[in-house]
Amino acid sequence: MATTKTKSKKSDDVDLDEIVERRIRYVKVTVEGMSALTWSRYHNTPRKAGAQQENDEQYEQRCWKEKFWYNPDGKILIPGRAFRGALVSYNQYAPKKIKGMGQATYTKRFLRGVMATGDAIVDATREDVIESPEFVPVQKGKSTRVLRIYPILDLMKEAGVHWVTEIEFLITDPVIGNDIFEQSFRDAGIFIGVGRYRPEVGGFYGRFQPMKFEWREQVL
Repeated sequence: MATTKTKSKKSDDVDLDEIVERRIRYVKVTVEGMSALTWSRYHNTPRKAGAQQENDEQYEQRCWKEKFWYNPDGKILIPGRAFRGALVSYNQYAPKKIKGMGQATYTKRFLRGVMATGDAIVDATREDVIESPEFVPVQKGKSTRVLRIYPILDLMKEAGVHWVTEIEFLITDPVIGNDIFEQSFRDAGIFIGVGRYRPEVGGFYGRFQPMKFEWREQVL
């Protein structure tokens, strides 16, 4: 008589069929900037015409502050998708295997199972940013350069703290544990960052670190 071998299940194996209640989690993260923040948002501000018509350099000097994002109250905001993108990019850069699921990693889990519930507001306005003039190539590989002015936010309220904000995430994938999310967020702040010229693209702006995680659950 043939015998059937059954595979023993390790204590840390993940079996989605055993999840009786479908739960989603929310986490609010208090974030401190480890370096200044800069952005290069396309703003499409109308140019002056007629007698006040301006050239490219005059337009840049008038509108450079518009390259940041602002909420209706005039506060600087960091799009929630920027922080989510940092999490996804980090898990593509350094994929971590899921215990009990063979060669599977968390990369697709973060891509499909994590979303920001809104944007992150910084307690600062356009009056708090400073200008950073740079001559940049008109086209990659070409020698011709033009003036571009980028806004820099660096509040430095205390040593090592360049800006502060809060961002909330919704986690729908039960495989992503709280500890995995928190470690990924820490690493994303160091290796990926947010905004223009962040570590992901070889820069040094937009690095961040979490100071507090506040978790809550909802049963569907």
